[in-house]
Amino acid sequence: EAYNRLYRRHRSVDRLLAVLYGEVLNGLAQKCGATKAIVDSFSHSAEKMLKGSVPEDIPLLVVPGGESDIAVAGASVVAKAERLKRLEQLSKLAGFPIGEGNANNRELLERIPAHLRHKFVKEHFKVS
Repeated sequence: EAYNRLYRRHRSVDRLLAVLYGEVLNGLAQKCGATKAIVDSFSHSAEKMLKGSVPEDIPLLVVPGGESDIAVAGASVVAKAERLKRLEQLSKLAGFPIGEGNANNRELLERIPAHLRHKFVKEHFKVS
């Protein structure tokens, strides 16, 4: 639901990610006294898009395979735990289990009432 609202505002997954990553990086810099920022590259222009989001005194490193850094790997574990928690919440809302992955999108969409679908799917994606 929040993703769809943010996507409508930014009209690009890369811009959306840059804004969200920037908010997180800036928040961590302020709250935790971070001395560097490492981001797993999400776009060929990620570094350019993120440059103004991090205080100038904190080096920004945008790399493919950023999970080779222990902090990035740890953040991925936390993100996966959050994703699984949200899948469980969505499963309760739908009234049936929703697993990870995209194997049966059409079947899944047919089971979810139309008025709730915006809570479950990225609306700009097409299901073939």
